[in-house]
Amino acid sequence: MKAFIRLLYHQSGVLYYTGLIHFVLAVVFLLLMGIDSRTVQLESVWLKPFRFAVSIGLFTWTFAWFTGFVQKYTCTIRILNGMIATCMFIEIILISMQSVRGVDSHFNVSTSFDATVFSIMGGVIGFNAIVVTIWFIVYSFLEKGGEGYRSSVIWGLLLFLLGNFSGYLLTRYGWPSTEAETIQNMPLTDWKMNLKDLRISHALGLHAIQVLPLCRYVIGRLLWNRVMVHFVGVTYGIVYVVAVIYGFLW
Repeated sequence: MKAFIRLLYHQSGVLYYTGLIHFVLAVVFLLLMGIDSRTVQLESVWLKPFRFAVSIGLFTWTFAWFTGFVQKYTCTIRILNGMIATCMFIEIILISMQSVRGVDSHFNVSTSFDATVFSIMGGVIGFNAIVVTIWFIVYSFLEKGGEGYRSSVIWGLLLFLLGNFSGYLLTRYGWPSTEAETIQNMPLTDWKMNLKDLRISHALGLHAIQVLPLCRYVIGRLLWNRVMVHFVGVTYGIVYVVAVIYGFLW
C-alpha cells in the first residue's frame, strides 16, 4: 500500500495531495457528525460533505493512477489534472459552506443565494465533465500506454462520463424528493429502498473508473483475457442503462 501511495505522488502530485486532503476532510466531517446534532432532510448536515470528500478522494487518486499510463501527452494531462483538482476544491468548499449554514447544498433554490451556490456547483461539475472528456479523448485515441489496463481504463472513463449524464438528468428532472417521506431510504447513501432513484445510476457511472480496473486486476490474477474485460465493460454498461431507466420510474 505504501508503495502504491508513493506511486500516486510521483505520477501526479497535485491529484495526490488533492485526494489526501479530501480523505483528511472526510475524517473531520465524520467527527463533526458526532458533535453537531443539526440535520437536513433527516440526515446529519455533515453526511453529504463526508460522502463527497470520500468520493473526491477516490476520484482524484484514481486519476493520479491513470496518469502513470500516459507516455506522450504528459504536459496536457498535467494541465487537465490541475483543472480537476481545482474543480474538486471548489465543489467541497461550497458543499461544506452550506453545511456550516445548516442548509442543503444540492437542488436548494429556496433563496437567491442558495440558488446561486447550486448553479455554481453545477457549472463546476459541468466543466469538470468537459475536462474528463478531453482526458478520455487524449488517452483513448492519442495515447498507447498502459496496455495491461488500457481497455478497463477506457471503459471506466466512458461509463464515468455516462454517470455525469445521470447527474444532468437529476438536474433536469429534479431531485427525487417527492416520495422521500413515504419511501424508506438506505442509510449513508440515502438512496430509495425500492431502487427507483437516478442517484444509483449516477453513482454506478461515476465509480466505474474504480470498478472496471479492479475487475481487470482480478481477471488478470485468474485468467487474463481482453475479451473478458470487454464483456465486463458491456455488462456494467447494461446495468447502468437499466438503473437509469428504472430510476425514471420514481
